[in-house]
Amino acid sequence: MYDPNYISQLKKLQNYAASPELPSLLQWKPTQAGHVLVWKTTKQLFVGVAVVQVYSYKLNCGPNGNFINPDVGKFVKSKFQFFSGRPSDSNFSDDFPKISLTLKNYNKKSR
Repeated sequence: MYDPNYISQLKKLQNYAASPELPSLLQWKPTQAGHVLVWKTTKQLFVGVAVVQVYSYKLNCGPNGNFINPDVGKFVKSKFQFFSGRPSDSNFSDDFPKISLTLKNYNKKSR
């Protein structure tokens, strides 16, 4: 299917969402559109990597997220939402519960 080295390289990335040290490296930062996760050291926006299966259930997401028009709000406040689940690829399926727990824990910290 793909190069086996790709899997090990992906899982070694600092921003891989199932990485056990990731929670200690991030923090919430308030913005105009709510809160965003940033790296503690650089304060740069965090972009995570996760391998999940995305379901088509309520997938109303185009290139502009849920941005409808300027009358509703600014583009910077648009959100991308989707439902995901455990990937069928066994190389990543064991990481899904770790990713879910990490996201739940970060969601609790944002309140």
